Amino acid sequence: MKQPEKVSDPVAGWMELSERVQKRLEKITHGSSHTFVDTLCQQLLRDGDKDRVLTFSTKLGELRKLVYLYQHEVLQVKGWGENYQKLEDLVQNIQIVLGWVDEVLVLAMVDISEVWCLYDASELLNQKE
Repeated sequence: MKQPEKVSDPVAGWMELSERVQKRLEKITHGSSHTFVDTLCQQLLRDGDKDRVLTFSTKLGELRKLVYLYQHEVLQVKGWGENYQKLEDLVQNIQIVLGWVDEVLVLAMVDISEVWCLYDASELLNQKE
């Protein structure tokens, strides 16, 4: 794991890296998780490209994994505290979006018409929240 250079406090370094992950999440979702997943569904229903959904699922999974690593490091150095909780909140945000994307992916892999039905009925998880 690479830590940012010129940071004397290791926890500050991990927190700086987590801020980068937060920015990457915002870049992927364009700032709105609901709109992102809705657009992803619309694209899937338009062109049937399941690989696009899989790509985003993979990217989000990688972000979650990074934050888990940062949590582990912060826990080792400082224990449970404010910084750990900030990382936990970021994990939760990523997990919510990842769950929504994975729901669409699984449904599309089984039967894309199921995505149509649930999308039209506003029954997908991202449409209920």
